[in-house]
Amino acid sequence: FGGIALAYTGSKDERRVLIGDSNKLIGVAVLKSRSLSLNEVEGYATMRNLDEELYRRIAANREWIRKPTIIVALVKNPRVPLDLTLPLLKRLPTRELRVVFRDRNLALALRASANKLLIIRRR
Repeated sequence: FGGIALAYTGSKDERRVLIGDSNKLIGVAVLKSRSLSLNEVEGYATMRNLDEELYRRIAANREWIRKPTIIVALVKNPRVPLDLTLPLLKRLPTRELRVVFRDRNLALALRASANKLLIIRRR
């Protein structure tokens, strides 16, 4: 119980540690914290050790997903599930699509979709 309370009220550094906790409820509590900033969410989107549910919650939040850097962070993270990243590809600028296409750490399906979008945008 103490971890969840700390996730809601803790400092930025405490939240950064707690988001990676193996208990998913603590990570969810961190994302619900009132003092959470967009830059922190962007940092969490780049982390590769989070539970899949946390990436889903980040992608489901309308306010957060409006920020292009959060979209880029989610798409470039190989741990984020394909069903979240594929729809976000369309919202990436052409330059970032090239980066995704060349990134060997990402899923083949994601890279192939990025390539298709690049071909469509060239026309």
